[in-house]
This record gives sequence, C-alpha cells and structure tokens, in this order.
Amino acid sequence: KLVGAGKIENASGQPVELTPQWVISARKGYTAAHNLIGEKIRLTEAVHATRLDNIRAADEALEMASQLVVQQSSLGRRIKQQLITIQRRLVHGR
Repeated sequence: KLVGAGKIENASGQPVELTPQWVISARKGYTAAHNLIGEKIRLTEAVHATRLDNIRAADEALEMASQLVVQQSSLGRRIKQQLITIQRRLVHGR
C-alpha cells in the first residue's frame, strides 16, 4: 500500500514505482524472511525441548542421590521411607 501511494523512496529519495518486478522482489524478500523466522522458531523449540529434558534428568538424578543418602544412613527403614516420601513431596509436589 505504501509503495502504491508513493510513500516508499529509493536511496536517491525518489518514490519507488509499483511494478511487477518490485512485487516479485518484495514477495521473494517476504518468503525469505518468513522462512528464516520459521527456522528460528524450530531451533528455539528444539533448544527448549533439550533444556526441559536436561531439567528432568537433573531432577531424577537429584532424587536418586537423595534416596542413596537416606539409604546409606544408619536410620531405621521406616524413617528412611518417610524421608524419601517427604523429599518427593518437596520436589514434585506429590
């Protein structure tokens, strides 16, 4: 619309004409930008998925480590199970 209204200027300050070549060029530019944005979104989603997976793995490792600490301690079996249950509630809200 801006080109058609003569409100877009070239480097020398002259209004850009709305020609078939300009439309083709503008569509190519739009398509290239659209593709780049789409690729950036896909890469961002992949990084996000990897980070979520890493967080889940770290959470699992911490839970296993705390279970090992409790199991290695000299506490009674019932107390050990209660400590594990409390730890799970704190981490997972269960």
